[in-house]
Amino acid sequence: MKKMKTALESLCESRKMAMPDEINPHGTLFGGVMMSWIDKMGYMCAQNYAEWKKTVTANIDQIQFLEPVYSGEHVLLSARVSNVGRSSMEIDVQIYKEDPVTKKKLKVGLAYMTFVAINPNGKSRAVPKLKLETPEDYVRSKNAISRAASRKALKEAYEMNEQDSYTEFATIAGNDNKEGSGNKLKNRFLIRMLGENLVAKGLILKGYILSI
Repeated sequence: MKKMKTALESLCESRKMAMPDEINPHGTLFGGVMMSWIDKMGYMCAQNYAEWKKTVTANIDQIQFLEPVYSGEHVLLSARVSNVGRSSMEIDVQIYKEDPVTKKKLKVGLAYMTFVAINPNGKSRAVPKLKLETPEDYVRSKNAISRAASRKALKEAYEMNEQDSYTEFATIAGNDNKEGSGNKLKNRFLIRMLGENLVAKGLILKGYILSI
């Protein structure tokens, strides 16, 4: 395995045609079909960069469908590594449709995904470091780092909010969550939160969870 690789060395490209059995009732390509193509492109790109077959999808930061794709249209997918960690790789996938006669291209989608290389024991495995060569490489890497920071901040905020909600529930329940009662109380909290979600969706009446 190389110690360092460029984004260009990770490049994977593919051409698809939107077939009649992949079209939804609105006459356009099913989003799920496009998502499957994107995931496969990301997977092959990660394998190519890591020089290792066993890579797994760890995160899909975002998928945007910008324009519809119709039956018979050619779809071009391009994937390359935008940033790496010790074992993780963010993959930038760009999707265009192309007129086979005029060669005119139109961007129809994009996605950012994170894959992780794992060893035969299921543990993370180191991948080559990324060598940035072009101004575009630096921009992609900078944006990828910003997305990673945003994901981390969002996760921390969610965990903090969950803990604050649990603490408030414990206080209301008249229990300070000492050892021996914590698991039981936490189970009550999770059931209560589930019940409130069902109430919000109109699936059960609010009075049903008052005794939980």
